[in-house]
Amino acid sequence: MEKDNTFARLAALEQRLKALEDERAIRALLAWYCFGADAGRHEEFIDLFTEDARIEVSLYGGTDHSLLDIPDPNVTRLHHFIGRSGVSDYINSPLHLSIEGRSQHHMVGPPGVITVSGDDAMAETYVVVYAKNEGNFSPRVDFQSHAFARWKFRRVNGYWKISEIVRRRMGTEEQNDLLQTYLMSPATGPD
Repeated sequence: MEKDNTFARLAALEQRLKALEDERAIRALLAWYCFGADAGRHEEFIDLFTEDARIEVSLYGGTDHSLLDIPDPNVTRLHHFIGRSGVSDYINSPLHLSIEGRSQHHMVGPPGVITVSGDDAMAETYVVVYAKNEGNFSPRVDFQSHAFARWKFRRVNGYWKISEIVRRRMGTEEQNDLLQTYLMSPATGPD
């Protein structure tokens, strides 16, 4: 009887350890997302995503897919990027390239909530992107983006990949709707 209890406890402990390892791997993936975007490591950045990835992000100004317009702080538009070619368009967009090398992407507190279910996972985070003004000696840093994001992940060949990002700009009705959906979720929201 005691031996059966030991095996059951060991199996439960292994399951909890696996969950922690998965969460740690996803946090590392999110960190690499930030560092890869900031450092201009485009191929490595694109490889963080599944083949069928979807990015849905609200940004200032721009037109869907191109992001060619100069951002207008008074206008928010929804942009969709589908598949790895879409991820390439996202990371190689003129808007992103205009801040590359002088930006810092952050996943900020409260700490992101990560929920793992087998080979699928989801996380909710706040996202802030800072961009230093051009010029080596400029002390000015601007907020490029501030938003709430819902991330979905899938384990592919033993590695976690990003399968979806839904990000909404702070202070918008869309961001509040996304946040309310999170808060009402029994899997991750409060009791």
